[in-house]
Amino acid sequence: MGSVSAMHEKKNVTRNRLTAILAIALFAFVSTAGAQDVSKTDGAASGSAANTEAPKEAVAGQLDEMAAGRLAEVKLQAEKGDVSAQVRLGIAYAEGVAVKKDSKEAAHWLTKAAEQDNALAQAMLADKYFNGRGVRQNYAQALKWAQKAADKGNPEAQMILANLYKDGLGVRQNYAKAVELYKKSAESGETFSMYSLGLMYEEGLGVEKNMEEATMWYSRAAERDNSLALEKLAKILSSTESCE
Repeated sequence: MGSVSAMHEKKNVTRNRLTAILAIALFAFVSTAGAQDVSKTDGAASGSAANTEAPKEAVAGQLDEMAAGRLAEVKLQAEKGDVSAQVRLGIAYAEGVAVKKDSKEAAHWLTKAAEQDNALAQAMLADKYFNGRGVRQNYAQALKWAQKAADKGNPEAQMILANLYKDGLGVRQNYAKAVELYKKSAESGETFSMYSLGLMYEEGLGVEKNMEEATMWYSRAAERDNSLALEKLAKILSSTESCE
C-alpha cells in the first residue's frame, strides 16, 4: 500500500514539474511570437568551434561596420584571402545584412573561409549543403564539412552530423553515433540537439527507451523555447494525467 502511495506521489511530482516547465516554456514561446526556428539545421553554426573564432552572432554584430560604408573594404580584404572578412561576407549575404540576401554568394565566401579551416564557416557550409541553400543539396559534402567543424567542437556541426547519421544521409545509418553527437552538441547548449536527444530516448534509437531521460532533454529544450519540445511535453503531461 505504501509503495502504491509513493508511486502516486512520484507521479504527482512529475506531473507538477511538467506543468511548471510547460507553463514557463509556453509563456516564453508566446512572448517570442514564434521567433524560434525549429527546422533541423536552419541557421547552423551558432556556436564557436575554436577558441580563436567568434560565434556567428558575435560576427553578425560586427557587420554594422559594413552598413556604415565599409562593405567594399571588407570585400577587398576577403578577396585578398582574409578569412575573417570572408566569414563576415558569408554571414552578411546569408542574413541579408548591409547587402541583399544571396545564398549563392554566401556559399561562395563561406567556402573560401571553410577551405582555410575556419570551423564556423565549415559548419555554416555543412548546413547549406544539408538544406540545399545556395548550393545543390549534397549530403556527402554536408558530411565532409560538418565532420571537419565537429572535430573542432562546433555544436551546430555536431548536430548536423548527428542528423546525417540518424537518417543515414550520405553515410551508413548509425543511431548510436547520432546519440553520441547529439549529446556533445546538447551539452554545449544546442537546443535542437536537446530535443533530438529526447526523441532518441523516447523511441529507443541508439539507446534503451527511457522516458525519464527523454523528458529531461525535452524540458531543457522547452526552457529555451523549442516549440517541438514544448509539444512533446504537452503530450507527456496529457498522457500522465489520463493514466491517473
